Amino acid sequence: MVALSKEISLEQAKEEVLKTLQSGRAYQKFQEWIAYQNGNLEALEIQDKKIPYYAKKTGTIEKIHAKEIALAVKKLGALRDTLEDVVDPSSGIYLLKKENDFVKEGDILAYLYTNKENVPSLDSCFVIKN
Repeated sequence: MVALSKEISLEQAKEEVLKTLQSGRAYQKFQEWIAYQNGNLEALEIQDKKIPYYAKKTGTIEKIHAKEIALAVKKLGALRDTLEDVVDPSSGIYLLKKENDFVKEGDILAYLYTNKENVPSLDSCFVIKN
């Protein structure tokens, strides 16, 4: 997006993005967005209940289905359907692997953070090919 909007090369865009991240300007802008939405980063807590999700087989991650991840996140309490639904900001999913990564059976692909007893399966989220 940076390369397209500024009509610069991909390498130049990568350099600009890295400078923005390293300088702290990106984090400052993130804080502004949170404040604009009346959020409070100081009050943000990460749930103590951290549940690993393991690869069921060895192979290459061919696809991670974003929609399935979003549905799982919603079941954990981090998203809502209506404005009246209560969001648990300490819940969510942390992905450790990405598409085209090679994994072995038993490798941790993600962590689920929640205070709920029933944890959704991520089996439909990851497509692993031998």
